[in-house]
Amino acid sequence: MRVGILGPLQVWTPDGRPVQVGGGQPRTLLARLALDPGKPVAVDELVDALWGDSPPAGLANALQSVVSRLRRALHDSLGDDPLDAGRGWVEATHSGYKLAVSPSDVDVHRFERKTRDGKRLLTSGEAAAAHAVLSDALAMWRGPVLSDLGAVGFVAPVSARLEELRLSVVEDRVEASLQLDRAHDVIPELEALTAGYPLRERISSLLMRALARTGRQAEALAVYERIRARLADELGLDPSRELQELHLSVLRGELDRSRTDPPADAAGRPEGFEATGRRPLPTRATSFIGRTEDITALTSALETKTRLITLHGPGGAGKTRLATEAAGRLAQGRSELAEDGMWFVELAPVGEPSDVAPAVLSALGLREVVRTKPERLRPLEARLASDRLIEALGDKKAVIVLDNCEHVIGAVAELTNALLTHCADLRVIATSREALGVQGERLYPVGPLPLPDGDEAHDPARAGEYAAVRLFAERAAAVNPVFTLDRSTVGPVVEVCRRLDGMPLAIELAASRSRALSAVQIAARLNDRFRLLSNGGRAVLPRHQTLHAVVEWSWELLDKPERTLLGRLAVFSGGASLDAVEHICSGGEVPREEILDVIASLVDKSLVEASPSDASDGEVRYRLLETVKAYAADRLANAGEVDEIAKAHARYFRDLLERAEPHLRRSEQVEWLRRLTQDYDNLLAGLRWAIDRAEVELALRMAAVLGYFWLLRGGVRESGSWLREVGALRTQAPSSRRALVHLYAAASCVGAEGMPAMIRALARARITARRAAPDPSFPVRAVIEGAWSALVDGRPQARAGLDMARESTDPWVRGMGFMMGMFMAGAEGDVETRDHDLAVAMDEFGSIGDRLGTGLALRMKAAFLSQRGDHGAAVRALDDALQMAREIESVEDIPTMQAELGRMMVDLGDHAAARRTFDEAMAGAQRGGVTEALVLTHNGLGWLAYRDGDLGRAREHFRQVRAAMPIPQVEECVLITDHVYTEIAAGDLASAGMVLSDAVELLFKGVAHDHPGLPDRTSAGQVAQAYAALAGALGEYRAAAQLLGVSTFLRGIPDMGSAERAATERHARHALGDVVFDHEYACGAALTREKAFRLLREHGHLPAAPPRAGLPVLEPR
Repeated sequence: MRVGILGPLQVWTPDGRPVQVGGGQPRTLLARLALDPGKPVAVDELVDALWGDSPPAGLANALQSVVSRLRRALHDSLGDDPLDAGRGWVEATHSGYKLAVSPSDVDVHRFERKTRDGKRLLTSGEAAAAHAVLSDALAMWRGPVLSDLGAVGFVAPVSARLEELRLSVVEDRVEASLQLDRAHDVIPELEALTAGYPLRERISSLLMRALARTGRQAEALAVYERIRARLADELGLDPSRELQELHLSVLRGELDRSRTDPPADAAGRPEGFEATGRRPLPTRATSFIGRTEDITALTSALETKTRLITLHGPGGAGKTRLATEAAGRLAQGRSELAEDGMWFVELAPVGEPSDVAPAVLSALGLREVVRTKPERLRPLEARLASDRLIEALGDKKAVIVLDNCEHVIGAVAELTNALLTHCADLRVIATSREALGVQGERLYPVGPLPLPDGDEAHDPARAGEYAAVRLFAERAAAVNPVFTLDRSTVGPVVEVCRRLDGMPLAIELAASRSRALSAVQIAARLNDRFRLLSNGGRAVLPRHQTLHAVVEWSWELLDKPERTLLGRLAVFSGGASLDAVEHICSGGEVPREEILDVIASLVDKSLVEASPSDASDGEVRYRLLETVKAYAADRLANAGEVDEIAKAHARYFRDLLERAEPHLRRSEQVEWLRRLTQDYDNLLAGLRWAIDRAEVELALRMAAVLGYFWLLRGGVRESGSWLREVGALRTQAPSSRRALVHLYAAASCVGAEGMPAMIRALARARITARRAAPDPSFPVRAVIEGAWSALVDGRPQARAGLDMARESTDPWVRGMGFMMGMFMAGAEGDVETRDHDLAVAMDEFGSIGDRLGTGLALRMKAAFLSQRGDHGAAVRALDDALQMAREIESVEDIPTMQAELGRMMVDLGDHAAARRTFDEAMAGAQRGGVTEALVLTHNGLGWLAYRDGDLGRAREHFRQVRAAMPIPQVEECVLITDHVYTEIAAGDLASAGMVLSDAVELLFKGVAHDHPGLPDRTSAGQVAQAYAALAGALGEYRAAAQLLGVSTFLRGIPDMGSAERAATERHARHALGDVVFDHEYACGAALTREKAFRLLREHGHLPAAPPRAGLPVLEPR
């Protein structure tokens, strides 16, 4: 057999077939014996390998047991050794045991033999043969030595020795590659090695030689500087003499074959400049992800008339990688633009502006004029270098990539302008965090990678199509092979990418943490992103090694006013207008009149993003990337300005809210909603600051406007916690603002916490409004008294409580007064007053263009039209209301209305349109987490299935309705009645009776907990109508007729829109005759309210007679 330990332990048959030997101690024993193949291993050594410091009792028997198990496993897989039948593979000796194989059967011994052969060949100058032998040796490695054995004592020293030997072989193979003039091929491997072994001088020396031989002198010198600084900082040592001498050789240009091999012409240019001037672009060990359209756009621009493109953007956006990929596309396509050469010039190591031209000259492989650089000679050298570049490139078709220009921007601009002026066929690609400002420059912004949104963010396949997510997934899998983008990881991965603004460097740094942290943990730790993302590779430039260094590089290039303003901008959440910046951030180092110039400079330097707002005026808004914001916030704290700027911020947005308030109830509400929405994060941040600092008046004034904003935008669920928190703040005197906060808190309880919580909040609003001084800007008390009368009191005599609102000078308040009157009249079955008040309310809201009030009125009108049987008009009215909700972008109302509209379409008979509308409603409800819409959509789908005759599907949807209701409410009993018709159609009248009993119980239970007096008449009329259908199905036709009369009495008019009601009446008339039916119907309609409800209670216990055929499923009329 053959044994492998260069990786997980593996056994093969002589013909190469892998053999399974099991795990545990037999596996450990085999590994230890394989280290000394064919040689006895003492018992003491085996005991130490198997049990360490804790040998078992009965040691001899325990060891023999492990040996026996190993022998049995090998015998089962391999049989006995054919050369010595019967002895087996594990042989006992007088002192221990040995593995009956030769050294050549164990990979580590073959590896060591080939290592010696390769070194000998390399020493003798046979580089090609050495390279082949050393490559064969390295190919034997399958991973870390015995990586499957875990923390077994003997493995660590063996692994360390062999890993050191492997690294030496890698270095020897690289040496062979350099002797074979393959410097280009080994640079990526060496860059990765220096990252893993930053203090290993031989690797750094090999990388320096490879870079220098390919003309990349500046990068070779940067490698030396990195290891020199690392040795000094960590070990207190200087580089070895050999490395220092190599450094001098690089400085002298002695290793650059493009500079030293060809003889120079009279101008100092190498002969064969046209043929050899193409300099390799930096290679990367990782794949390039995304930005394919950018590469196409860049190459197309260069191939037309553009001669200078500057890729500008924030640090870590991927400008360098994009530039090299675009240049690489030109090189691969053998573009005529680079016919005479293509060069990459790394300017990050250049510390002085006067060194820019010499650095470019060096990158082009042209000899330097001045070897030493005293300060007085720097300007001279720069001028001479610029002249020589112009002379060398004057008639050449060439491309130069100037990378990282921002810290020497002036010198780069001057040189680039000179080159483009005198070199007609030259193209320049520059990367910088700001523009060069050269005539003819085309700016190409490089920003974040695309991110998924909405439903895509939860789908691994769809999210994985976005470059930001794909980048994280690939880099995470590179460091943690078990990582996959699936349902469990896609959410946190998208969150990480989004919070890092889709910036490639930050995403790569985050993904590299996947070795030790899950995606969920990485996302959770992003609040301390600078500590978390401090793990860049050691081989990259220092400013890219940590996220903090990326931003600090840009910060250090700012002047004092720029730093001051950038720190203050951290107070904003989600961006800011110029007006907000001027009011909040001016003062001291940055006078208000200079804000525009300073922020424009920060935009130019890619530290602030500027983009048009969603408002109609298209005003530009300014925002910081989250990473820049985090850094700026630290600087703001260091400056001691946090509280001062935060207070100014909260006061500014309080004033903005109060300017917006009157417009939120008028036709211009859409525009003001957009203005507030784009500052929504700022509004909440200001409110949070006011709450935390107990700035009570400030918090109340903000929340009093935000409450109505939340009503408009459908943010009722979110608003509750904010409003209750503000309402709990203590003040000495009540105020109308506090009363409004309590009123909006009451509105937030509907559907989420039930009527009891709403009544308590409304009571607090009423008490506060009565004690507070009148508010001249808004009749708060009139609105609250109207709400109390309609929603809580409910008695006919309570209508007087609406007078304050109905007689207000404010059309919106009058509209609300009549809407409350409509609700009260409807609850009393007074259809004439109900319809009158609704029409007046609609006129009032319409006169001022308020979409919320008009939309609510249209929804009620649609319900009343449907009750009258005019489903077409009902659909049109509700569609108009839905359009208004869309105009104000009400995230909760839109799916809720869509569900209501789908139900009306079912009653209209347009099932295809209904199904499409329900699909839209379901998507919106799930996306926004709108429980009410989810409940109504399931109910509507159940009703659609019932009408289609699919009773099983209908039942399933109705079950989901009951399950989705967060708190049982009176309104639920109306939905339950739809379920009743399904059970009747299925012939399961017992189930129908049980469902209706639940409805009645809920109807009267709601009275006990929610309202004084008797139940809501509209809801009760719906239940009575369903009971009439059940009574008819049971053959109780007199009861059916009476209950239909009760339903009409409670509602005020019969439900002419219900096919089920019509069917119940038709069956009862047929059974009783018109005279008897009309008599029983009149008896039911003539009952008092109290007797009607008593009858409902009695019919809550209808006998479940043996079912007849049941009511048929009727086609809508």
